[in-house]
Amino acid sequence: MSLEVNFIRDVAARCAAMLDAAGYTNYPAADGDILRTYTSIRHRRIRPGPRTVHKAPYTVPAHLAAGEQQLLDKVANGGDLWPHQSRKIGNVAAEDSMLNDYGIQHFHLGTTPDLKHAGLIEGTKELLFAVVKEDDFYSLGIFDHSAWSKQALLDIVQENWPHLLEPFAVEDSPHMKVLGLRHSYTDEELAVMRKNNINVLQQRTDGTVHMGLGGGIATDGSSISATRHAMNLTNHVKRLQEQVTQELQTKVADGQIRSDAKVRLDWRTDGPVAVTEPAAFEVDLSKALAIPSL
Repeated sequence: MSLEVNFIRDVAARCAAMLDAAGYTNYPAADGDILRTYTSIRHRRIRPGPRTVHKAPYTVPAHLAAGEQQLLDKVANGGDLWPHQSRKIGNVAAEDSMLNDYGIQHFHLGTTPDLKHAGLIEGTKELLFAVVKEDDFYSLGIFDHSAWSKQALLDIVQENWPHLLEPFAVEDSPHMKVLGLRHSYTDEELAVMRKNNINVLQQRTDGTVHMGLGGGIATDGSSISATRHAMNLTNHVKRLQEQVTQELQTKVADGQIRSDAKVRLDWRTDGPVAVTEPAAFEVDLSKALAIPSL
C-alpha cells in the first residue's frame, strides 16, 4: 500500500473557502476549475493595501470631483476598492476584456451605496481608468463607457509612465529587427477584434511596438495571465507533493509512519502544514505555498 496524497484537492478546497469567504457562489466543482476560478478573480479583484497615486494631467468634471477624491483617498490609505469596481465584480464567471487586453481597470465615482448592487458604490456614467500595481496606482483620466478600446489610453501610459510598457515591448533579436507595424487599427476595429477574442499588437507614437499590458485574451475570452497563474500554481503544488511524499517515504521505511497513511494540507495561522493521518509527522510548507484571501 502507498501513502494517500492529493495536494491539488486540498489546495482546491482552500481556494473554495476563499471564494466562499468573499461571497462568490456557483463556481465549478472540479478541482482544476476551482483553481482557475480563484486565479481569475484574483486577476480582476484589487486587493486592499496602500498605493502611491500617480495622476496624468486631466480635468475632473465638477460633479465627479468628490467621488474621484474619495476613491483616490481610499487608494492612498489602503482601503477596499471593491465597491468602485465593475458591476460584474461579484459574478464568478465574468471576464473584464479591457483588463485582459490593456491591463487597465475602471472605477465608478459615486459617493453613496448603489441600491441595485449590494456592497457597491453608486455607478456613474463616467469612469476613472487606471493601471493598478501592488504598490502603485496610475490614474489615466475620466472617460465614458465608450472608451474601452481607445488607444489614447495607452498613449497616456506611454507619455507619463513609459516603464509600464517596457515589459510588453517587442524588441529586436538576433533573427528579427522590429521596424514597426505595417497597419495600425482604428479604435473601432480594435473593439471588434477584442469582442472576437483576437489579440493585436499596437505601436505608440515613439515607435514602440508592444503586446497588451493585460497579458492577452484567450480564444474563449478568458485571461491568459490568470490561466498561466493557475497552471503555475498547479505545477508548484504537484512539485511540493512529490517532495513531501519522498520525505515521508523515508519515515515509512523507518516504521515511523504507516504505509497507508493519509497526508493532507492543514492551513494554520502561518500557512499550510502537511500532516499525516493517523497523526505521526508534519512538514511545514508555510514558506513554500500561500493561498491568500481574495
